[in-house]
Amino acid sequence: MSRAKAVVKARRIESADLLRAHGLRATPAALAVLATLDASSAPLTHEAIAARLPQTTPVARIDRVTLYRVLERMTRCGLLHRFQGQDRIWRFALGAEGGLAGMFECTRCHSVAPLPGDPALPGLLAQVQRKLRDQGLEGVAAELTVHGLCKGCRT
Repeated sequence: MSRAKAVVKARRIESADLLRAHGLRATPAALAVLATLDASSAPLTHEAIAARLPQTTPVARIDRVTLYRVLERMTRCGLLHRFQGQDRIWRFALGAEGGLAGMFECTRCHSVAPLPGDPALPGLLAQVQRKLRDQGLEGVAAELTVHGLCKGCRT
């Protein structure tokens, strides 16, 4: 087996273990969605994921309903983060388990990018949660979205 094939096989095993650890079955569709999102540097829409699936995996074409169901299951168990932009379109990204899901969205072209990590952000969100509790409110989730212009739209 070539080195490249060995790496792909190892990643498939890691992905299958990750799915199982979240209580999901390691189906070809779920593995393909994980591979697609893992290969992306930014959150993807359902359409973008569907368009990239044949390029990332040799499985047969996954229909739209199956893709929606896989994305919903992965989001519900915390494996994916679902983000709705100002354009009202859902985008999906891996790794939302850490709590903070920070995104930047361009107000002109609606491109979305994850915010760079900052160790101070969880503390700031905890402070917001404390302020809410002081008012008798209980927050269960917090997201940070920054709206502005991307490099391409600024010029």
